[in-house]
Amino acid sequence: MMVTVQEKAKIMLYVMANRRLRVYLMPCQRGRTHNKLRVVFQRNAKWYREFCALYPSSREYKGSKFKTLIKRRETMNALGRIIDGVGGGLYVERILDFMDESVHYTDVETLLEDVPF
Repeated sequence: MMVTVQEKAKIMLYVMANRRLRVYLMPCQRGRTHNKLRVVFQRNAKWYREFCALYPSSREYKGSKFKTLIKRRETMNALGRIIDGVGGGLYVERILDFMDESVHYTDVETLLEDVPF
């Protein structure tokens, strides 16, 4: 089934609204000190993680945490503009390029795989 760009943007926005990174601190006793362990409860949508990976930040960070130039709010705003048929803007261009280049995100089922029903 072929999906239009606007329909794909609606699905991507829906998935983003229902999946976001959630990390909790859990108590963990190591030796004589009580530390906290970061436990991932929920991850961002797979397509969004791949999109962010295309635009890494050049800043240096401590640790191995992945940093990106992509901002969640700007991505959601750009998806809204695509849905409304309003073009223009860096994020709109980046998302449209991502849609064109990401062959495995051409069907609805792949986009929705992260959403719990």
